[in-house]
Amino acid sequence: MSELPYTFPIHWYGDAMDAYAPFASQPGAFMVQIDKRYTLIGWNPLKKFSSTGAFVSIDDHTRIDTPSDALQKFMAPLKELPKDPYFPFYSGLVGYMLPEFSAASNDKSPNHGDKPDAWFGVYDPVLVFDTIEGRLTIISMGLDKELRPNAALAEERATELAQKMVRYNAARNKSAEENHHESPIQFMPIEDIQNQLCPQ
Repeated sequence: MSELPYTFPIHWYGDAMDAYAPFASQPGAFMVQIDKRYTLIGWNPLKKFSSTGAFVSIDDHTRIDTPSDALQKFMAPLKELPKDPYFPFYSGLVGYMLPEFSAASNDKSPNHGDKPDAWFGVYDPVLVFDTIEGRLTIISMGLDKELRPNAALAEERATELAQKMVRYNAARNKSAEENHHESPIQFMPIEDIQNQLCPQ
């Protein structure tokens, strides 16, 4: 039985933006530089949490609860996941929280924008690009619909994704040699994160 988190390093000829390119148009896709070394990439969250004012939604279904309590319950299963000492992120929660989230939790301020006060997605698997070593690693906990880790599912997801990435990398390199053009994918400005995670 594989240990969790399951990690699958793959040979990669490119940078983080090249790894992000095939997933950029997927729902909830993101690429964020965690520190000077690691860049995290994810798409198609398994579960979603959002709150707008006092209204809470989980997987697009309204829940009756305060935003802060609902978020704590949403996060609870992830707190017991196995940890990897090498990677800063190995599967789990990614999103954002605005100051309005705290105000709404205390019934002090309504939301006046067209985006949620808070939005989080649970991502599995994820890609982690190591800038120093130039290494791309697939990481999975094999989370099921109840966010329970499963080693067999983690290995299956990571292996399937690795095969896709290897095929994509080969095609990208061949195209680059023929056309001599650079990837149009670039890092998204921080002010556009809301639009990326929560499109209209």
